[in-house]
Amino acid sequence: DLYLTFVLFDRERRLPAEHPVLSELVNPKGQLIQTSKPARSLDAFHSFRLRTAEAAPTGNWKARVLVGGLVFEQNVKIETVVPNRLKIDFQPGAEKLVRGKPAEASLRSQWLHGAVAANLKFDAKVRLVPRPTSFSRWPDYVFDDPAREVTASEQNLAEGQLDAGGDARFPIELEMEDAAPGMMDAQFAVRVFEESGDFSSDAVTLPFFPYKSFVGIRVPKGDEMRGMLLTDQDHVLQIVTVDPD
Repeated sequence: DLYLTFVLFDRERRLPAEHPVLSELVNPKGQLIQTSKPARSLDAFHSFRLRTAEAAPTGNWKARVLVGGLVFEQNVKIETVVPNRLKIDFQPGAEKLVRGKPAEASLRSQWLHGAVAANLKFDAKVRLVPRPTSFSRWPDYVFDDPAREVTASEQNLAEGQLDAGGDARFPIELEMEDAAPGMMDAQFAVRVFEESGDFSSDAVTLPFFPYKSFVGIRVPKGDEMRGMLLTDQDHVLQIVTVDPD
């Protein structure tokens, strides 16, 4: 179900209270799928309830609202969700990943009814996303570099075929083109494909340390009244260097 709320502003108050307002739903092929009146209206607010079929195509749909001779459009992304038919057990081979220390991942898959998913194709990708750098032993230290900024990036890890037992193994060695401000999240996405082309997926997230050591700075809190570092006084900055452990 898709709920669309439309707010109609009539500055000159010329529209009658019962002025017709309609909505249309158009699929990615340009075909008109549904036309409906507001499910509910309250003053300038009009709410529409739209529905797509289970077999509706994935893509960029278009929602239209027609008010007299005026047409308002909004692109809507609709995706067909297919439930997993394969059980996937993906083990990255480590509780955390450190740059320069490869891990060996293992993948096992079977059908939900229990049969082995033999000789099926698979692929694995990882997305690196920045996260705040913190260590439980050093709670008041700042380890992130505010002068560095990276955007999330995706890497292809592996693709191949499961063996006759539904198993596969492949190495994980993460690299980054840009210097990270600190720790990252490694978001793994693994897919196993049926012969028809449909696939089941699994997702796992692990912390990734792009450096073998991190430098943290603890800045004085300043005076109690204003939280400022006063002039004409010495202020001590505490520095610590730690490894990922």
